[in-house]
Amino acid sequence: MVGMKEIVRVAAVLLLLIGLILASGCTEGGLSGGGEGNSGGGEEGVLPVGDEGAGSLAPQEARTFIEMDAPIVVDVRTPAEYAGGHLAGAINIDSSSLGNRIGEMDPNATYLLYCKAGVRSGNALGLMQDAGFTRVYDIEGGITAWKAAGLPVVQG
Repeated sequence: MVGMKEIVRVAAVLLLLIGLILASGCTEGGLSGGGEGNSGGGEEGVLPVGDEGAGSLAPQEARTFIEMDAPIVVDVRTPAEYAGGHLAGAINIDSSSLGNRIGEMDPNATYLLYCKAGVRSGNALGLMQDAGFTRVYDIEGGITAWKAAGLPVVQG
């Protein structure tokens, strides 16, 4: 039986997709410029949100995803990098310890990962997929691209 929380989540995802399609002007490249780097199972240029999927999101897409779907945001950089500035609400799990801590994480939850430039988070995404996580995404270009897009970070 489908609960109210699931209905609300599905409605939020549908509204997000409609808004993103309208915001993109329905152009041929879509939201991510042709889907390059998007390893999600959906069509190119469409935000890969759903019950099963993984992929990379441009910083603006990631911001909308955080606002609409409330994923668990994981900063996979070192504690020192995290302290220097991170996304609000992000938890810090250093990529070097993720393999040891993955058993503490809910494989049914939705995750958004990031690092400095996207390499470590991309590797972490693959590790999580291999461990059976189906709803895991990362930010293209990491926090560097996030800041370049003028999006906020918090210190401490």
